[in-house]
Amino acid sequence: MPGLLAQPYGYFPEWLPGRASNDSIPIIIPSDNEVVTHTLKSGDVTLGINTHGGGYINYCDWGDGVNFVVPDYGKGWQFALRDFLHTGRHNPTQAGFRDPVGTRVEVIADSNRLAVPKFEMPLFCNTKFDYVQYEDLYPDQGIWDDNGNSDKDFLPEIGLTQEDELRSEIDFAIIYEDVSDSTYNNIPGFRVRSYYVWSGDPFSILQFNKDAIWEDGREVLSDRYRIADISHMLHGLQTPEDDDYANVVSGNFSMRFNKATFGCQYPMWRVDGVWVIKNDVSEVADLLNSMDDNVEEYRNTQGDKIYPDILLKDMDLPLAIYASDKSPDARRALGLYKPTRGMNAMQTVGIDRSTGEIVYTEDRRFRQHFKFDQRESLNFYMLSPIGRVSGLLNPLHTPRNGIIEGLYTELYVFLGKPSEILMSAKMIEQYYHDLQASYETVPVVTCRIEAENYDRGGKFISYFDSDTGNSGAAYRTDDVDIIAETTASNGFLVSNIREFEWMEYTVDVPSEGLHTLTFSVSSDHDSSYVHVRDESYRLVNSFHVPNTGSVDSLVVIYKQNIRLREGKQVLRLVAEKGDFNLDYFTVELEAPVSVYTRDQDPMLIYPNPFRDAFNLRTESEGCILHVIDLYGKIRLETILLERGVHTLGKDLPPGLYLVHLISDEGCYSSTVTKAR
Repeated sequence: MPGLLAQPYGYFPEWLPGRASNDSIPIIIPSDNEVVTHTLKSGDVTLGINTHGGGYINYCDWGDGVNFVVPDYGKGWQFALRDFLHTGRHNPTQAGFRDPVGTRVEVIADSNRLAVPKFEMPLFCNTKFDYVQYEDLYPDQGIWDDNGNSDKDFLPEIGLTQEDELRSEIDFAIIYEDVSDSTYNNIPGFRVRSYYVWSGDPFSILQFNKDAIWEDGREVLSDRYRIADISHMLHGLQTPEDDDYANVVSGNFSMRFNKATFGCQYPMWRVDGVWVIKNDVSEVADLLNSMDDNVEEYRNTQGDKIYPDILLKDMDLPLAIYASDKSPDARRALGLYKPTRGMNAMQTVGIDRSTGEIVYTEDRRFRQHFKFDQRESLNFYMLSPIGRVSGLLNPLHTPRNGIIEGLYTELYVFLGKPSEILMSAKMIEQYYHDLQASYETVPVVTCRIEAENYDRGGKFISYFDSDTGNSGAAYRTDDVDIIAETTASNGFLVSNIREFEWMEYTVDVPSEGLHTLTFSVSSDHDSSYVHVRDESYRLVNSFHVPNTGSVDSLVVIYKQNIRLREGKQVLRLVAEKGDFNLDYFTVELEAPVSVYTRDQDPMLIYPNPFRDAFNLRTESEGCILHVIDLYGKIRLETILLERGVHTLGKDLPPGLYLVHLISDEGCYSSTVTKAR
């Protein structure tokens, strides 16, 4: 499609090693939030931003020169980041500290793009928690009778300044692009790509610690939202510490519209091919889901779901609209679209601090939704796409020294008739869908699937490889390393698979049910681990690839009781720890699923990996349980008399174990890892 980058990932020129654009000036500066410093045209529509407020959007019109954006630094259209481990109080924002004070940045402008190079985000000030002891740059919200000289984080801050307290650890960059040449009927449209990078060692976040309290006396830090394992790709247990993020609200792009000039009051979206149109915002449920909730995947350290109840209905597309009339052909509407593919599918990234290159990508999403709202007292409407990811590690806790983690987000804003906005979103959705395709005819999983036949699409779409070029110079010409090998089933295999690398395979599953996965592998290392995912959740927990004595010695390993749905789908093989070769894999049906659903798994283990003990949930009574180590020794044998959750494994030494459950309904196996 014209106007869309064929490669939606990769090296980001605005994220460069070196200084942030605002590192040598005060983090906040009093300035006029209604000043528009740069504009971008899309059709007749003009978008305006303010370099005094982090390059946030403070202006948009319908082509009539009348602004319908609420321009305040604390409002406008801007990005913010927060997590629920810190109950949203550590809140780096794009625009500024308070309405009269913003963050000054640079802008790179050309005919169809405005780019804001990376800058250090300030922390927001609100009326719920006073973390600012010093007010030499600008007063806080004034709810505390502190005479400008105290706070409620109870952190010794002698010798510091408000500058130290407000400058966050998060770098931010953003690009606005005109994409009207890629929309239906060429209606006005903007693509907005944002980049958060946790580049600084923990400092300002220390103000939001176990001692810090809200205005009402509640603790700021909430263990309820401390997810037991925020990453299913990184090997071992990634439990966030107090200075990490957990249950992150990412890509929170809050749009605020002036009711007097906006002219659109009717919320609209699509469900099951039918328009849902409401009379006003008050009729809209608080949250509208735009993708599957993967809440089963992420639980807190007590084993509880972060969100115990799923009450939301799926939208056909992640598209929310405000319209001027209650009709798909309303004369005027604004739509916000957040693709489920592209950047948003792999939005958590590990970055090499010295080069800016991506080291790993991961999908940590577990809830994505929209929020319609209004503020009667302030006379504006709101619309926000709210994404939640499991967590983000600070630079001291990433897998290797020199890796920093970041979050990418891609959004589209369309202006036109609702029907035109819908067609524009569908065109982009199809564009991303078509980027990936099976290498050959989609194989039925009962057939052998050659490792070298991973999907077409390219790096970050159908595979991720840590270096450039095919070092084996065989079979294919992209970056996956393939060698010719006479002992391999097809004469080729994928070689030298390294940590964090992955490949995807489009397959066709004839029947839903429990399957056995077999893998033909070789390795001369003792610490290789891999897992398998489908498009929505983890299928196979981390399991060990054995040392076969030589990279030339292929052996077959297998995993049982893997549930697959019926139909065409994508499987991803991920190397948690590398240094192995893969020849092929197969998937064979064991038994169709007739009794259990995904929410009623015969055996659910969490957290996995674990440190102290793991929880095993079973829906059966009188089960025989064996926990077996890698040498075949039974380390735990017991009978589970009742259905429900059982806590096990406290006395196990660190290592990988096979968990085998025998019930009246059948036999089930899985692996569990006790971390060191």
